[in-house]
Amino acid sequence: MLSWTRTQFLKLIELLEEDAGEKCVATFIYSKLHIRSSENEVIIRCTEVINEIAISGVCFKNHRKGYLTCLISLLKDYGRENDYKVIKLERCNEKSANYAKKHGFKQHYMNTIIMQQLLKVQNFLTISTLLQQV
Repeated sequence: MLSWTRTQFLKLIELLEEDAGEKCVATFIYSKLHIRSSENEVIIRCTEVINEIAISGVCFKNHRKGYLTCLISLLKDYGRENDYKVIKLERCNEKSANYAKKHGFKQHYMNTIIMQQLLKVQNFLTISTLLQQV
């Protein structure tokens, strides 16, 4: 079960609304948070059993404006506060894989493109499809 505070949840909504220039719709389905508008979309899955946050879908209207960096920063903060150990970017294309590598993620699985980062309280150590430690 996702345990977003109102402030954390609103920051995610505001980020996507700023990018889209319009209101977004957010839904929770099991462990997935889905935020979307006609211009953008983010799907986030939190798996408490293995302490993992996965960005399983992301599409911003505006590119190279810092929206993905801000999203990852918000998720790192959430991960640290809730004892998650890994953030993953799933289904990466070449462009998003390059972005992830540039920001400390490492490729984890040989035949699938998932970028993970282990989350650590102060410094971000990298390990394994791109992966980061809290």
